[in-house]
Amino acid sequence: MIIHQPEIILKNGEVCVSARVETHKEIAFFPDRLWFKFPETYGDYITDRSDGFLASLILMAMHFGEDLEVRGVISPRLAHNLDTFQNRYHEMLPGLFQQVDVRYDQLQPLASETVLGGVATAFSGGADSSFTLWSHLPQNEPEPSARLTHGLFIHGFDILLHKGEHYLTIYPRFAEMFRRLNLQLIQAKTNVYLFSQFRMDWVYAHEPPLVGTALVLGRLLKRFYKPGGGEVSHGRVKRPAYFIHLLSTETMETILDAPDITRFDKLSQIADWPELQDHLRVCTNVNPMPDGSACYQCPKCLSALLYLEILGVRPRYKNFPKPMTLGRYLRFCWVNNGLKKYFYPHLPRILLKSRRYVFFAVYWLMLIPSEIKNYLPRKILSMLPPNVKYRLKRKVFTSHLAPPGAAT
Repeated sequence: MIIHQPEIILKNGEVCVSARVETHKEIAFFPDRLWFKFPETYGDYITDRSDGFLASLILMAMHFGEDLEVRGVISPRLAHNLDTFQNRYHEMLPGLFQQVDVRYDQLQPLASETVLGGVATAFSGGADSSFTLWSHLPQNEPEPSARLTHGLFIHGFDILLHKGEHYLTIYPRFAEMFRRLNLQLIQAKTNVYLFSQFRMDWVYAHEPPLVGTALVLGRLLKRFYKPGGGEVSHGRVKRPAYFIHLLSTETMETILDAPDITRFDKLSQIADWPELQDHLRVCTNVNPMPDGSACYQCPKCLSALLYLEILGVRPRYKNFPKPMTLGRYLRFCWVNNGLKKYFYPHLPRILLKSRRYVFFAVYWLMLIPSEIKNYLPRKILSMLPPNVKYRLKRKVFTSHLAPPGAAT
């Protein structure tokens, strides 16, 4: 795989930095260009370095076993850490990621005096990012250098590119909240998801591109928080977010924020924050509610609903107008594949402590069907050749694909 020298253009009020991407073997529906777009007011902070492109595409190169050539300037620190980064991902998921050789045209750090020194967090409106936002406000963060100045709300991650109207509905509300907090919320847009769509679980694939998007703003940020997301069970890392710090450069430190605090505990700490009550948005439905309210269908909406009910604060949350009924709880147990092993091993303790005895009993009754639902599709899909699996997913999940002629 070759990542060509990035190019910067101004068009229609946006600054776009993009790089052509070549693969050594033919890969079906693989985009030939990776791009990032920001409002043109951020043009002075964009660089034509390749750090962000390398961070965003390294997992794809590993997934396809393609040695990587980077034709652009790369941070020596990032290049040095990339071997360890690859080792960690390969050790954790050897069937998904192979180790590859990476060649660089030029290793050179960004001049520190050109960096404004901003501190940003990725922000989606969910529990993890809201907790990071709250934690690093001046009144809660004693260390001045760790206090937030910006948020980064990316179109193309949890909101698909062809859902532009939905993004433009949600962004102004978040931006106004950030203004009240004396912070700036940066609009961003990228097609990076299309490289991994239907090929690998976005749970694993999204974290390096998240850092990559921040790295494109090389002259703005000195620190970038990736909210939560790390999982450790019996001393073993279950998700690779713990390795995200390896994508730091000489001028931008990447930090995984509060990975050991569960979402329930985070919500417990900030449940009375009015901003959270007005703006909590966790939906991952491919067809979300237009106003950002809970869909009551996807795993994240249902889990947040359950937590808010347990905490006794749900009626105060604008995006969660409906209560947790037994029917919705059964759906929560059904849609969360691998209920105990992967997502909610701590839930029985919480249910008992809050005296939700019916939900506690249903949790255990649903473990077997949940495990079967988790195991069988994975087992069947694992027997299919990758190309067949990919094309099958494109047929089944057509709603995830942009309609012909849709603007991106």
